[in-house]
Amino acid sequence: MASEVTNTKTCDKSFCEDHLLLSPKDVGLWDLIMLLFSKNIGNRKFIDCPEGTTEKSCSRRFIIFISIAAQKILHLLYKPLSWVGSTIEFVPNFMGANGGFFQLLLNIVSGKMVLPNKESPEYLTTIGLLDIRRDLDNKIKHEDPRYTSALAIMAAKFAYENEAFIKETVEKHWKMEYLEFFNCWNGKYS
Repeated sequence: MASEVTNTKTCDKSFCEDHLLLSPKDVGLWDLIMLLFSKNIGNRKFIDCPEGTTEKSCSRRFIIFISIAAQKILHLLYKPLSWVGSTIEFVPNFMGANGGFFQLLLNIVSGKMVLPNKESPEYLTTIGLLDIRRDLDNKIKHEDPRYTSALAIMAAKFAYENEAFIKETVEKHWKMEYLEFFNCWNGKYS
């Protein structure tokens, strides 16, 4: 079962003959309620499936109902949760850029308050703020079979950080050659 497919009626479905594609953006409250009571789910405008598809099992229709309802709720909460997440990330970086809470108060009074730069090597995402370690475990040497997995774990953790932070970590902390940065963000739900 896939969700959020744009233009489901015209997309290529040659990947399988028995498919069920949901498009939660096309669902109204009445459509969602009727899904629970109608066995012919193929007639719903937000479900793309082979002609004549029916679902006799109420529990399966309920799973589709819950899936779409959850997606609709998350879509409604997208912007407020994004704002909360940005605030949770900004506040510790703001405090750090100003030298802590008391230094921040002095900076505000003296007019020297500093806003954090998201592109600086000191700026951390929420993941980075939860675990600030940058150095590799010095007990695990290159010859150790655990070395590659330990390096992969640290690299995965840093995948969410900005380019300057990663470059500084690779060159100064890991003593390795920095090769390239790839900015790969998923598109947002619209």
